[in-house]
Amino acid sequence: RDKFLKPGGALYPSHARMYIAPMYNDDAVKKNAQYQETIREWTGFLAETATNYGVDMSCLTPTFCHEQWQFFVQSAQWMDLPSQDMVGKPCAIKDIDLNVATVDDYRTISVPFSCPINLDSQVSGFAGWFSTTFEGSQSAPAKQPHVVLNTAPGTG
Repeated sequence: RDKFLKPGGALYPSHARMYIAPMYNDDAVKKNAQYQETIREWTGFLAETATNYGVDMSCLTPTFCHEQWQFFVQSAQWMDLPSQDMVGKPCAIKDIDLNVATVDDYRTISVPFSCPINLDSQVSGFAGWFSTTFEGSQSAPAKQPHVVLNTAPGTG
């Protein structure tokens, strides 16, 4: 945009809004179960190497467990999330005017938010998505109604 958009030009999409909401999904629960199974296998490996080879590798346990926690639990998952997996109301966490935003403006986003839980359910994670609108710019606005691209759960 900064390099190729001529003065007075229009950027499409021109605006974006980021959302977050609590969700419950079996895939997230399965990843937690996979983490637990990996830790059980590690414990068996430690016992086997100590018994068969006389090698105590338990000093590696904290690092191994931390690495597995990051992989199985703290990694983002990309999925087509059905709307019925949402257990709380979404919260808009950021509005972005793409006509003027810079990467540094949004490299880190830290905002307080609240998402009321509206189902009697567990929460297995938070879903994040965005919507964009094709409004153009002040000098070259798009015709109404504006086109909206929404990536919310259940829209895809």
